[in-house]
This record gives sequence, C-alpha cells and structure tokens, in this order.
Amino acid sequence: MSEEGIGLPGHERGNYHIYHQYTIRHPRRDALQEFLKAHDVDSEIYYPLPLHLQPAYGVLGHRRGDFPVAEEACETVLSLPLFARMSDEQVGAVTSGVREFFERGR
Repeated sequence: MSEEGIGLPGHERGNYHIYHQYTIRHPRRDALQEFLKAHDVDSEIYYPLPLHLQPAYGVLGHRRGDFPVAEEACETVLSLPLFARMSDEQVGAVTSGVREFFERGR
C-alpha cells in the first residue's frame, strides 16, 4: 500500500508489465470512483462480486464470509483508465484526480 493507502499493481524487479487493466485497491473505492466521475475521469469495477457469491455457483452453497479475502478484494478494487494511445494529458487527468481526492481528505 502507498502512503495514501492505495494498493498498486506490482511486478518482480527486472520485469515489466503490459497492463490490460490498471487496477488499484482502496477501502474508500466507491467515494474515489464518484470523485473521479465528477471530474470526468472514467473508472470501472469489473469484478463487483466474488465467484462464490455469483448465482451460477449458488449450487456450491457458499455464503458471504466463506472467502473473506476475495470479498474484500471485490469491495476495494477500481480499474483506472489505461489504453495504448493514452496521451500525457489524459494520464495527468487521472493521476491529478486521484491525488486531489486524497489531498481533500475525501
């Protein structure tokens, strides 16, 4: 986790990643997403429900609390904009939006 409590994607030293999604984690994910949206920065929650709670797996009989790590991840992940031709200005808008959220103490 960073100073602001943001969980960032990691990679092994000497390696690099070509991200399909740039997903961060923060306990106030929903407030951060709302703040970014108000500042015209899109973000997505691609996996809002862990597998064991999805209707397709209901036959297995799992309940909330059975897999707390997966549940916590689904409650805290937020994917920020990322694409191949993203301009420096667009990157700046995303990073500035995240920074401003924490500077304002949201």
